[in-house]
Amino acid sequence: MERVGADDDFFDLGGDSLRATRLVSLVRRAGLGARAELDVRDVFLHPTVAGLAAHLGDPDQPGGASVAAGPRPVPRLPSAADRSAEPVPLSFGQRRFWFLHRLAGPDSTYNVPLVLRWDGELDQEALRAALGDLTARHETLRTLIQQRDGQAVQHILAAAPHARHSRSNPSPRTSCRTR
Repeated sequence: MERVGADDDFFDLGGDSLRATRLVSLVRRAGLGARAELDVRDVFLHPTVAGLAAHLGDPDQPGGASVAAGPRPVPRLPSAADRSAEPVPLSFGQRRFWFLHRLAGPDSTYNVPLVLRWDGELDQEALRAALGDLTARHETLRTLIQQRDGQAVQHILAAAPHARHSRSNPSPRTSCRTR
């Protein structure tokens, strides 16, 4: 595809519901448009860039307001060093979960249980190192929601220091299956 224009249909260009969800996430994260509560439904109702831009700037839409002319700065999260001083606001999805938690209390609805059966010897140090690498790379796995001055904010824990583990003699019998 050589060029995509403002009036080309997202779905005619190969878009689908998963890509629409990703698009909405990118728009929210970048702070584009006046409506931070952009929904996937909006992409289905306004499948062109021109239609979506008009919708985002429509003051008659709930939460809408005029979109200022010209490029808008992309908001950035505070650096890791500044996070302890400056609270990070919740994303739209986090606010929704926080509200549901406050309304209904603790709930396991969104938990995904997993059972692993391990055959062979488990290298606990390698597992610990792998989980450490995973949590060091993904802040969402280290994020708590706290209340400060009556507002819910993110508190991102520092990554735990750990040494990378290299295994010199892996066991040929080790396997893992999910049930």
